[in-house]
Amino acid sequence: MSMEKLFEIAQNLKVAGFPQPEQIEVGQLWFNASTHEPIQITKDLNNELVTKITIYPTKTRSEIYAPTIEDFEKIMPKWGIKQEGFKKVCYTDAYPGIEYSGDSTLEARANAWKGENPA
Repeated sequence: MSMEKLFEIAQNLKVAGFPQPEQIEVGQLWFNASTHEPIQITKDLNNELVTKITIYPTKTRSEIYAPTIEDFEKIMPKWGIKQEGFKKVCYTDAYPGIEYSGDSTLEARANAWKGENPA
């Protein structure tokens, strides 16, 4: 998935009210809301938090968190993924017939979250 597509998904989720993490952690991916540049959170050799660019996400800025598949698995544990043609489909046995598709697993899960959490 391109960074452009990932930014689009993350931005749409933030607008829809997807929770942004309280803690900034290693491995997270954020985007600068203005420039759309990715901000990867890593640690240096001294175990200090560093980023790939100079803007650091804070609760007072407008950075956008890019959720992972694991984030969705935690908040929607009863939802699975299946392949239908070239699409990924997020579904749950709790609501037969309710399905959300996307070009990737992440997009299908994001669409499911938005569908189940209307703004």
